[in-house]
Amino acid sequence: MVKTSFKIKVVQAMIMGLMYALIFFALDKFWGEEFRLWKFVFHAVFFGGLVGFLVPLIKESLIKKALNKISIDLSENEELELETAANLNSKLYADGGKLILTDKRLAFKAHDSFKNKVVEIPLSEITEVEKIKTLGFIHNTFKVKTASEEYKFIVYEKERDTWVTALHNSLNYINMKKYKSYYFKKTFYLVFTILFTFTIVRGLFEIDYTTKSVFLLFLKALISGIVIGSLLGFINMQWLKKDNVFSKK
Repeated sequence: MVKTSFKIKVVQAMIMGLMYALIFFALDKFWGEEFRLWKFVFHAVFFGGLVGFLVPLIKESLIKKALNKISIDLSENEELELETAANLNSKLYADGGKLILTDKRLAFKAHDSFKNKVVEIPLSEITEVEKIKTLGFIHNTFKVKTASEEYKFIVYEKERDTWVTALHNSLNYINMKKYKSYYFKKTFYLVFTILFTFTIVRGLFEIDYTTKSVFLLFLKALISGIVIGSLLGFINMQWLKKDNVFSKK
């Protein structure tokens, strides 16, 4: 379970308080007792306040203590970015526990001491992060999709957007590295091929075809292709960075 927002507390208080008052009203009616408005209101307000506000307060205190006992180990070069209490719902798993976000993965571990398994989702495998509303108006859930699985995390309402933003930034940063690497290689291979071919073809009309001249021509073509190709590839990477298409905040 996670920290209950004020909005959820009010909804719980209204629903449970009304149900409690109606139950007592029905019992009183069954036993032939006279209906008293103050009694109905008292039952609704007292029980509603108890269930809607006091119970969540006690529950959150117990959860906080349990959360501190949950440990998710990090690798040597792994950096912790966010952590919170959360509920996880997936096809094969549903439980409350601790959720963390690092620079490499999203990880969840249940409160239950018998469930020591850590649910790990490498950031490189995440294909989509989506915001979801509970009951149509409570902003406390987000969905994480991979190619083979779908996970729903329920967090504190005020934290939901923070988690979604952090995940988007992390995914964009990973995509940026892949994107930059792709464009560097693409630019390098294209420029290298053009320069190498151009240098060889042009040189064939100038050399005297001795072993030394052929070797020097090949060396010039190779060096010029590598140097210019690498330089233009690097410049393309810097343009992507300057454009800030993807950035990790």
